[in-house]
Amino acid sequence: MRNVHDVGGQLSYGPIDLSADDGRVFHSPYESLAFGLTIASLTHGFIHNPDEIRFAVERLPPDVYVRCAYWERFLAAAEMKLVENGVLDFDAILEREREANPGATLPAGAPEGLNDAIDNAIAHGRERATQLPEPHRFAVGQRVRTRVSNNRHHTRLPGYAMGREGVIVAQLPAFPLPDAVASDPNGPSEWTYRVRFEARELWGRDGGAHDVVMLDAFESYLRATTSTAAPSDRETP
Repeated sequence: MRNVHDVGGQLSYGPIDLSADDGRVFHSPYESLAFGLTIASLTHGFIHNPDEIRFAVERLPPDVYVRCAYWERFLAAAEMKLVENGVLDFDAILEREREANPGATLPAGAPEGLNDAIDNAIAHGRERATQLPEPHRFAVGQRVRTRVSNNRHHTRLPGYAMGREGVIVAQLPAFPLPDAVASDPNGPSEWTYRVRFEARELWGRDGGAHDVVMLDAFESYLRATTSTAAPSDRETP
């Protein structure tokens, strides 16, 4: 069963409404604060990597996920991780909510160098690509099939691409494996690949005859196969 957030390729959601796009990044003061809190927590090491945040968003109760706006989810996820990582105390948060004063202000300031580090992180990001001593397992031109997983853990393999067959078109650098580092900041890195899927392979007859989708996938997401192979290596909860 797919998580509530994994809606890529599903029907009945309609087209993306771009009519409200006025070019602004944030539309409310809390949105920029939620973004700043997340970046500051990542930069200062309170949250270890973006996949911790992604996994926290995915663990929000489905009704909360659907009800919340985008930045509300970010704020709830940051709070969840700061509690889980021992930075904040949940009871203290509840107490603060009970004593909330709309006119109150917090003292300004940040640890020395944090603001510069945040500006640098926003401007340049963080290089996470690396090389591994062992060679790539799959070659360009090789046919592969993506794994099928029913586990409710974090993964960057979208549901619409699970159990589908494609062709490796490029070998890419290694990156920290999201499935692992979402729970363990010391998790392993894996080679990544660009895989070409025919649209009809992903969506059946609804896929365009000449349309393709390029998906960057981690090595453990893939299994060697042939054009006539059946899905294999199905994972169970």
